[in-house]
Amino acid sequence: MLARGYAGTSLSDIARAAGMTPSHLLYYFKGKDAIVNAYWETLAEDLLTRLRAIEHEPLERRIDLLTEVMLSSETASRPDLGIFLELCGLAVHQKDLYQTKARFDREFKAWLAHQLEDGPRKLGPFSAMAAESAYALLMGLCTSAYFDERLAFDRARSILRLTLRQVAGFEPLLGTVS
Repeated sequence: MLARGYAGTSLSDIARAAGMTPSHLLYYFKGKDAIVNAYWETLAEDLLTRLRAIEHEPLERRIDLLTEVMLSSETASRPDLGIFLELCGLAVHQKDLYQTKARFDREFKAWLAHQLEDGPRKLGPFSAMAAESAYALLMGLCTSAYFDERLAFDRARSILRLTLRQVAGFEPLLGTVS
């Protein structure tokens, strides 16, 4: 799928890459959609596990680590990001993938809202709104980093990091005087 995309990848291609026959693969999965959903579930759980593992860190460090997990060229290569974006698009029309992605989005935003509650800005009930905005920024930066060659991972990561630091209260908001 990294080379051909979802539509260009057949069940036979997946089976061959896994060292299996298509019929053996179908013993474990109902089809290509089920494989993609299982992949997304694994990816989502891995990301959430990595985020839960940093909860003992100070908030400023959690922000840095979050940006590394989500927008590091070492943890998310350009092809990986392409597959991620393609899966997001597929989730629009595939019920199981939609539900899996929606569940991940809710858990990620809830985790982020909880983190932002710890910041010096004391967002309180506004932490959920701040998390929604931050998640929208993250998704936009992922898309921009993939499609706009002028925005590299490093720049996208810096933008996300600065914005999260501003929202949490560690940096002044743009256009304000400290």
